[in-house]
Amino acid sequence: MNNSFEEIFIEHCAPLLAGIKTSNLFSVKCENYRDLYYKVNMLNNTLNKKDIYINILKNFICSDTHYLIFAYRKTKLENRIKEKLINEFLKQYGYSNCKDLKDYLSVLKNKLICYKIFPHEIGIFLGYPLNDVKAFIKEKGRNFISCGTWKVYSNKIHYEKVFSIYKKCKELYTELYKNGHSIEKLAMAS
Repeated sequence: MNNSFEEIFIEHCAPLLAGIKTSNLFSVKCENYRDLYYKVNMLNNTLNKKDIYINILKNFICSDTHYLIFAYRKTKLENRIKEKLINEFLKQYGYSNCKDLKDYLSVLKNKLICYKIFPHEIGIFLGYPLNDVKAFIKEKGRNFISCGTWKVYSNKIHYEKVFSIYKKCKELYTELYKNGHSIEKLAMAS
């Protein structure tokens, strides 16, 4: 890792740390899995008390040195998957036997490991609007009206404002971290 794991985490997860986003997914390159595992565990020890959890989901098929990292606010994500429309949607994509968040994440992780096609329903886990996730799948990623954190198919002006907030949050948190604020201090409690 050229940048420290913590710097990469701040870069990708500032809105999550600030409490304005449910989760984030990002990749890191790391030659030593044990080192990455240790860093993730250390951050979990710090952040779990603020309801933030970090999982190593997968290493990419094409490389043994790239890993997908999923960070999330547990309570927010649990509440999201319990929403009726979200739950019904996920059942269509193989999550019908899931009883709790651990089950859902297990199915998602299995899909990432075992299938060659990326599971686009992952947008639900990332907090993307259900309509945009459905449209992305239907349109095969084409015909979107805006693109930021995700591809937008409706409410362009609203979501561009959201993307702007995410960007400002990232800039602020990156600066605060560079000036000595710890990730623990930057993480807002749920």
